[in-house]
Amino acid sequence: TAESLLSYSQAAQRLGVSRETIYRYQRAGKLAAIRLSSKTVRFRASDLERLLADTQVPLMHEKLNNHMKN
Repeated sequence: TAESLLSYSQAAQRLGVSRETIYRYQRAGKLAAIRLSSKTVRFRASDLERLLADTQVPLMHEKLNNHMKN
């Protein structure tokens, strides 16, 4: 079966974080990106689930902070 590939926005929504957090995780090497073209990047759903399992507390902390800003 083909694995789901998600955009920055979809990845951020899936993890409950901002797009900037996804950029930071990618730059830090915590989240592997798949470059489809010079302007298109996608993330494997399984990599997002793994990241969520590994960093559940920080992600929940950011989710709370984002909620409080709104």
